[in-house]
Amino acid sequence: MIGLLGCYQANSASVNVATMLASVPETLSAETVAAEGGAFARIAHGSGRSGSIERDGDLSVLVCGEIFNLEKFDDLDAASDSAAALLLSLAKHDRLDRLAAVNGQFSAVIYDCAGRRLRLITDRLATFPLHYWQGPDELVFATHLYTLIAHSSVPCRADGEALAQLFTMQRTIGRTTPLADIAAMPAATILEFNASGRRERRYWDLTWRKRDFSLDEGAELLADAMRGAVARQTRGSRIGLLLSGGLDSRAVLAAAEQGRMSSWTTA
Repeated sequence: MIGLLGCYQANSASVNVATMLASVPETLSAETVAAEGGAFARIAHGSGRSGSIERDGDLSVLVCGEIFNLEKFDDLDAASDSAAALLLSLAKHDRLDRLAAVNGQFSAVIYDCAGRRLRLITDRLATFPLHYWQGPDELVFATHLYTLIAHSSVPCRADGEALAQLFTMQRTIGRTTPLADIAAMPAATILEFNASGRRERRYWDLTWRKRDFSLDEGAELLADAMRGAVARQTRGSRIGLLLSGGLDSRAVLAAAEQGRMSSWTTA
């Protein structure tokens, strides 16, 4: 349910996303940023949770999700104590290429009001997806499709190819979404919009590392990585795990610190 939404119009001063915000459940909170040519919001379970917002002059950054290795970027001039602060620093120094070193689960919006430039960013796996519709003079985007089609400009028509994919594989592939003329952003991508048009670039590609360890050593490395990932996700209190009965949930339970989380199962 959490995510990002927004509307961008390069040649308009006032932009409205009220109908999109009205589609958000009342149990969630919305933090908004409005500027000439754009209006954006971050939807979360509470203020400051599941991401952050940072502003500096003409630059505004909204993030949904987390970046786990902020300490890797200590060389930046400003202390990056949040995902949004890190992306703001990278954008100010024109170093978004360093996203290739980011370990996180997030999506982000960077808006430069002075240059009327909007950048949408997905992580390496598009964990928090961004869907978008582009008209002649307008761009509307959102994490959730039902929020996207709440905007009056966005058409709501089924995509025939997507329906065939859903019936065949129970999912859509690549940029395809169930709705016509609405695309999903690829993973590890920066999508930029300005008055001149649209530009897209990938900042990271999956590459295989030449194996320099034995299978037994590889198993230990994988176990350490799993324990680290579970430790990050179980910070705080009232942590639970729903046991589906599959291998994934049992591996998570095994990797967790003993007594760290409660668990449930359904039958």
